[in-house]
Amino acid sequence: MAQEYIEWIEKEIKSSLGLQKIIECIKGTKDQKCLIVSHDDPDGIVSALILKRLLDKLGAEVDYSFPPSYILTKEQLADIVKKRKYDLLFILDKGTTSYYDEHTMIIKDIVVIDHHSPDLPEGPPKKCLLYNPNSDLGEREYIRCSTSLLVHMIATNLGLREDYDDFLGFIGLKGDFAIDPSTSEISKFAQSFYETHSSKFANLLTPLKSRPTMFDITQREETSLLSRITELIHGTCGGGFQYFYNDRAKSLKGVDQVDLIFTSLLKYGRRNPNISNLKRLDHFLAEIPYRWVIQQLYKYYLKDWEGATHLLDSITSLGRIGRVAIYLFIGERVPLLPMVGSVKLYDLTKESKEKEVLLIMINKESDGGTHFSLRSTSDRIHCGKICHALASRLVRKHGFPDLITGGGHGQAAECNTRTAPVPTSSAILAFFRLYEQLRGLSLRADKNGLKKREREVAIDLGLDYL
Repeated sequence: MAQEYIEWIEKEIKSSLGLQKIIECIKGTKDQKCLIVSHDDPDGIVSALILKRLLDKLGAEVDYSFPPSYILTKEQLADIVKKRKYDLLFILDKGTTSYYDEHTMIIKDIVVIDHHSPDLPEGPPKKCLLYNPNSDLGEREYIRCSTSLLVHMIATNLGLREDYDDFLGFIGLKGDFAIDPSTSEISKFAQSFYETHSSKFANLLTPLKSRPTMFDITQREETSLLSRITELIHGTCGGGFQYFYNDRAKSLKGVDQVDLIFTSLLKYGRRNPNISNLKRLDHFLAEIPYRWVIQQLYKYYLKDWEGATHLLDSITSLGRIGRVAIYLFIGERVPLLPMVGSVKLYDLTKESKEKEVLLIMINKESDGGTHFSLRSTSDRIHCGKICHALASRLVRKHGFPDLITGGGHGQAAECNTRTAPVPTSSAILAFFRLYEQLRGLSLRADKNGLKKREREVAIDLGLDYL
């Protein structure tokens, strides 16, 4: 079975010139100063871990950073390199955008490894080495995977993967909803990895009758130890949404939650742990470094989860776009909103008996920024394209491209104004103008059809079903 995974990787390498060049680049990193910049969610963290462990074995000098925005900005990169000059930059799980070509002015050699749909209409970067199975979809369906799996494939091809890297790969896949052991739903792209490594991690993947987690969305009766560990990491690192708890207690003051989780998992891996012996979440907590701090953070996460769940009872219907039922929630300082919304999405499909549902969540954050989260059960309307279009419009009107970002997957995406001086009313108005444009295009398409240019605009904005 392991040979099948190796052969599958070799086929993928043959089909991707970008992956071929990246592997050759990584082979030559001995004594090079490498910088890894990755997304600050579970997949981004474990992707950085797998790559750092690989580069360490190859003799590279490795630093890492987890800037808060989804897209790595030039300002963030310039600030990082003030402390040290680097030969090679790896951008992991932080979008596929032509904007990264501008970063070659700061670090000449850049590798981008990602699985998100590229920004449209700009497309992927041309000056960077890129590996993304979704970089040129055309008419193909979005490939569900994770950046951690892509990095794991490289480590496997170079003969330098270890069992702990497999464990990290499972976390990344679960964190990005590419696998669900509770329902035996495994994305096609992850199938070979899963079949190869699942037998030694049966303890992680066996369905459990326990408290459902944020990752148990299509059903709430069973979970798995993998889901529970991934939820722990998601809840305590901030989950990519910067929900931090270091202001809740004096003992947490100054704690960098993302670095805490990365460092804890890095040190845990150096102990060569026997993952297959873990039976419960508290077994994992008992073994990892800094467990007392992580346990404290996790308690705050669980408390916030319960409170946010009650607040989302005020979701309202917005009607339909095509066959997709649209629902809306608007709140202020609601913690954990995207994750709780994903579970509420399951409740909506159950209560409304609708198969295709899109939930729009708008939250005024404590820092004054406006956070838009879209979650859907269908790929018919592309959440990532909508959020990217919204961010682009807000940047054109207000500026601050380093703060206002948006994008994501077909079924899950974000747009965030952060600390940019954009009034929430203005951000919401921009969103509903975009929404009405989408609705209008959809209605015209259903009634009389669209002209070629209108159809192109509609698809670029997210009406993928056209």
